[in-house]
Amino acid sequence: MSYTDQAFIKAFRTDGLNEPPARAGATHTEESFHHGPHVKFDSGQKRPLSHAMNEPSRRLDFVQADPFVPPQREQPARSQREEQAIAGVCVQNVAVPSIVRELVELCGADYRRMLAFASRTGGVIGFLGAGEQVGCTTTALACALAVAESGAPVAVIDADIIKNGLARSLGFLHNRSIASTITHGSAAADSLVYSANENITFGLAFDQGASGQRPVSGALRSLLACHAAVLVDLGSDVESIVTHPARGADSLTLDSIILVRDAQAGGGEVAFAHRVLVAAGHTVVGVVDSFAA
Repeated sequence: MSYTDQAFIKAFRTDGLNEPPARAGATHTEESFHHGPHVKFDSGQKRPLSHAMNEPSRRLDFVQADPFVPPQREQPARSQREEQAIAGVCVQNVAVPSIVRELVELCGADYRRMLAFASRTGGVIGFLGAGEQVGCTTTALACALAVAESGAPVAVIDADIIKNGLARSLGFLHNRSIASTITHGSAAADSLVYSANENITFGLAFDQGASGQRPVSGALRSLLACHAAVLVDLGSDVESIVTHPARGADSLTLDSIILVRDAQAGGGEVAFAHRVLVAAGHTVVGVVDSFAA
């Protein structure tokens, strides 16, 4: 996973939950170190998430107006089908931090068109990086967060059996569910538990110890019963999707694929990826610049 992927994930951490409140005189440089380069705090109207979470008057202001007391909501019983939707891994609904509204402000026209497509057409949509370390994980996660923040339930699934960038960033590998991750206080998942609407689901399609042994297309398809779209992080290894059946990724039945490119790179890798995918029978619906760029 590239540095930009790691930096993006750190932008959603609530470091203040396990640390003393940040000093009032914290500099922009210090906050950029803690929260990554994609969160802009130089504006007087934008403040670090860690500051907002540690201010008593605003700690849960986007959950409910009354301070301190989180809403008591009866959790609906989860069906066995939903619990076992992803082979070997329990999926878990988690909440979306309010800071993701900045994603929409930072998106370009191509990125907004991609979000509109995902929200409008639904289905199982794969994100494939055209080239190494282009930020495919970051872009898939950003898309999922932005769609979920708009109110549409969405699932984002890590199917990159080589690097497992999303699963590794959020701290769930080897059959560890998101619920277990939050219970054990993984800092990478802490910021995902503050919101009134729990409308995003994370999951791992292939466990590292069992990749390629179980097809998961049916499981991904079943998630569409309760999600507007299922976004799948495919990583950046184009050839493995169509030439290595034993590695599992090609067992996925995808409604469409969005290619993620490095805006500074040439078009050769995009053309190659498009040609390979189309020849293998996949539908490539567009190309988007990496959100990590």
